[in-house]
Amino acid sequence: MPEYTIKREDIMVMFKSLAYHTSQANQAKSNDLEERIITVIKMNPRMSQKKIAEMVEETYSMVKFSMGKMKEKGIITRVGSSQKGEWIVRD
Repeated sequence: MPEYTIKREDIMVMFKSLAYHTSQANQAKSNDLEERIITVIKMNPRMSQKKIAEMVEETYSMVKFSMGKMKEKGIITRVGSSQKGEWIVRD
């Protein structure tokens, strides 16, 4: 919604960036995906990223990206090999 300022002979209209609202929505969506991933991992920590993607109904690449970010933040870690390892959720 634009903001209007009226001064004597001038009218100033200020528009807020839609990018701000979009980034907030993307952040909320990202947090929601992280929560769904954590829920699935807690159900079965030995699940592969492909299986997790199926369970949360997202693309494999999106889940892989999100889980990479979660590993960087220290939310999750992988213990063991990619074949026989498991995911650990840090509290």
